[in-house]
Amino acid sequence: MTKSDNMLSILWMLRSGKRMTAKQLAEELEIHVRAVYRCIDSLCASEVPILADSGPNGGYSILSRFTDSPLFFDIEEQKALIHASIFAKEAGHALVERKPEEAVFQLEHSMLQTYVPYFLMAYSTALQIESELLVGKMVEANARMLAHYEAMLANSTRRKEDER
Repeated sequence: MTKSDNMLSILWMLRSGKRMTAKQLAEELEIHVRAVYRCIDSLCASEVPILADSGPNGGYSILSRFTDSPLFFDIEEQKALIHASIFAKEAGHALVERKPEEAVFQLEHSMLQTYVPYFLMAYSTALQIESELLVGKMVEANARMLAHYEAMLANSTRRKEDER
């Protein structure tokens, strides 16, 4: 893994709230202890509030207020942001604003009527959509999918009955 991957991994491990020694971090990441020290130094230089406690019960930890910062996303937010950013980048759109528990993307009107409704289906009810146009397109797209899968189910049932 690259240094940035190791730094992010250390950040995620410390985010758990558990105090970890450099040796534990190194073993978990399968890197040398000196690499852990370099990563910790870089994180501290980036103003990540890492606490280092020495002694038998020592180790590294992170301030609890930092774990609640908008730098961290829950697993669903991570998936949604990754998919949305890939989609937005490929479509030529950009992230407009990021707030805690919210990401705002600018999309072209034509995209709302074609790709976006299908793209967002994977997130089920986890999203809050404010655009009435987009909600309407989501309803249409879901109705088409429902009709498609109902027809598949009916054909499957019919085939099973014909086989009997």
